[in-house]
Amino acid sequence: MNKYYSYPNIELWRDDMWVDHISNIDGLIQWNQSNDVVNPNAYASDYSGDLLKHPGYRPKTAGIDDPEVLSYWTEKGVHLEVLSQGGKRWVAMLPKKALKERQNKLPALVVTHLEDYSDPWWAMKTVEYHKDYADMLAQSLDFLLVFLVSEGNDEDMIYLNIMQEAFILFPTDLDRLYVDVSLAQEKGQSLADIPNFNTPKIADEMLENFGSLNIPVVNIAGIWGNRDSLTRGLIMYHAMNKGKFDKEWLIHSRVGKQLMEGVVLEHRFDDLYHPDLLSYWADMGLKFESHEKNGERWTSMVPLCAFEEEKKLPVLLVMQEVYPGNEHLALTAKSYFYRVCEIAAQGECIALFFALEDPDSNDLFAEILEEATELYPVDRSRVYITGHSHDGFFAYEFAYRHPELLAAVATLGDPRGLRSPEATGNPVMSICDDQLEALSKVDLPVMNLAGTNEGFGTIPQEKEAFAEYVQAWQRRLKASRCTQRSAEEIEAAQKSSDYATRKLGVPVDKSWTLWADGFEHYFGEINNVEGKPHLCLMLSQNMPHTTTPFMLEMAWSFLRRFSRNLETGEIEELY
Repeated sequence: MNKYYSYPNIELWRDDMWVDHISNIDGLIQWNQSNDVVNPNAYASDYSGDLLKHPGYRPKTAGIDDPEVLSYWTEKGVHLEVLSQGGKRWVAMLPKKALKERQNKLPALVVTHLEDYSDPWWAMKTVEYHKDYADMLAQSLDFLLVFLVSEGNDEDMIYLNIMQEAFILFPTDLDRLYVDVSLAQEKGQSLADIPNFNTPKIADEMLENFGSLNIPVVNIAGIWGNRDSLTRGLIMYHAMNKGKFDKEWLIHSRVGKQLMEGVVLEHRFDDLYHPDLLSYWADMGLKFESHEKNGERWTSMVPLCAFEEEKKLPVLLVMQEVYPGNEHLALTAKSYFYRVCEIAAQGECIALFFALEDPDSNDLFAEILEEATELYPVDRSRVYITGHSHDGFFAYEFAYRHPELLAAVATLGDPRGLRSPEATGNPVMSICDDQLEALSKVDLPVMNLAGTNEGFGTIPQEKEAFAEYVQAWQRRLKASRCTQRSAEEIEAAQKSSDYATRKLGVPVDKSWTLWADGFEHYFGEINNVEGKPHLCLMLSQNMPHTTTPFMLEMAWSFLRRFSRNLETGEIEELY
């Protein structure tokens, strides 16, 4: 590494360059958490066995969903759901009918609450502590109740990610987002005097009363979101970055320079519709458009030549959130997949961006594709899908549900193997046995791309973890209709004389190493039962949990090779 290697805007990797981009409500949330105390109440339960073996225990949330409590609220017309994200916990309560009536958007009441995560009853205690709030919801059935549950100050601001997920997962009126400020009222704290609570008007003038309990709240619509960079955050701070990840090496490399092309857009602009940004895309040769389908937003990046030529173009479906709750996040999608935008600008494809927070909702992408086909010259035989991290799993789930629509899929930032829900404790980041069986009957080319420093880049040494690793890889082989490999063969790959195979950690039919942009990249191809290399792996040296331009280029290089015969349904190789 040459620490003197530099490029325009390299200073944007520094924290001090983003101080003005931090959420305006951070001071309020931090004050609430600093001045509250952990709920001291014990939870009353007749269960006397091992709590970790309770039938309602869920490893993902490290808590118990008491069936009696869930049933109690269900009978009152309330859906109660316990969730986690980024190591933090949260609880959502909303009218059951709202889950099926997404067009009816609900105001949201956000409540901070402290609990001890080591107590598996933490979620049930949260609901019990705020039973008056929950009763108010049961009586009115007209709002979303979100409990941000922490053990102390959430200095990493995971609560913003939770709020984003909540407002996507459940039908939310983004103009009516309220934070409970009861604690400040009780302590006589002026909102205007809370440090780092920056609002467009005097904070105390924002006070309102919410619901039949007249809960003191402030409306945070339009001011709650971060305007930071997702790419920068994942590289600098993400908990999944493991091993000897060298941030300085990445920053002072061509990869860092390329990533900055997208990051600088997030620093310069706040939303998708700034005239200078629209001109930027147009000068690149793209037409950006925003659309709505069934009340949800999707966006498109279309090469200008598509409006002048009769030639149909492939379509790349990009699973990345563009919902309007925080306009900056929609801009982030273009920054995060900046190389995809460039690929589209070169006339290679049309890129469509959309994602929600659960597989059922993401089925809407199929209808979006139909609408896009009416608007643009779409080659329906060459439709591909990609996504990163949990959106990568969503992309794979969409492929499982709609294989007839797709010619290939590329997942980024995901493990090489496919674990079961029982192994992960997370139905989103896993593939169940029924899905696995269905996938094994479909010819669907798949490329999985990741970094060596994402936490799952090497074979685990622990016996139990290695057994799980083997099972996950065998499940991947089954899903892609490839010949099974034994645990001995998988273990031997770690000691292979072939450099790329050792790095990949699984046996492959063809492997190679490529140096590009200052780093090594390890490739492997696995043939399916017809002898076709329709399963491909790539692992990038010193790369953390993020997308990189090279990953996206290699994903497109793989995807564009395939088409699906619309009459026979068979996969055809073009290159």
